[in-house]
Amino acid sequence: MITGMFAPQLEINSTVDGVGCSDLQVDADSDAICNTNAPSAGPSNCTKTDICPNTESNATVDTYGCSWNQRDDDGDGVLNLDDSCPDTSNPEVSPDGCSSWQRDSDDDGIADALDECAKTPSDEFSNQVGCSVSQEQSNIVPSGNEESSVIQWGTLGGVLLVILLLSGYILSRKKPLENITQSENISQPKANAPPYETRGAMGDDGKEWIEFPTGSGNRFYREPSSGQWVKNK
Repeated sequence: MITGMFAPQLEINSTVDGVGCSDLQVDADSDAICNTNAPSAGPSNCTKTDICPNTESNATVDTYGCSWNQRDDDGDGVLNLDDSCPDTSNPEVSPDGCSSWQRDSDDDGIADALDECAKTPSDEFSNQVGCSVSQEQSNIVPSGNEESSVIQWGTLGGVLLVILLLSGYILSRKKPLENITQSENISQPKANAPPYETRGAMGDDGKEWIEFPTGSGNRFYREPSSGQWVKNK
């Protein structure tokens, strides 16, 4: 590395070389690297060609006459002086020289490319995805579309529940009626009349009586006009 040794000064009583050039005339920024197209090396014998002609005074320069501020060491198109991220590998960068993988806009320790919560408050700690406790809680509140979906699903669920309850009620009402009908049929079997030719016994009322079937308690009398057995009610 070559250090700029000469500060700019007035061209009064200046030393000149064999072709009449002073150091300032061949090395305008006094960094010991010759100006482009310099006619000579000057009294101090500058070397090479200066591609950074406006180097600040007393700055350390490389063999091309450029100081650290004037170089672009990571090749991202942003000079070191303005580069906030000097080790950028992604060519898609902003004017500050940082890619989304390097920039941490809210200074929460999580790069913007991985940060799910922008603008984390400076007095709060973020988790591995860049969200603080207050930001996670606010994210629980559904957005307009999500809230609409929740309402729609809740309405559909309510309708299905009502249908199930009504179906259960109808079935519960129907089964007891069926059970009652069946029990009545079992407990009260239909009594068949005795055959016409069956003979009974004459009662005190002058009618012919018979118990049928025997032991059932069902008593029948013969209708005098038709001769048919009629159950006594």
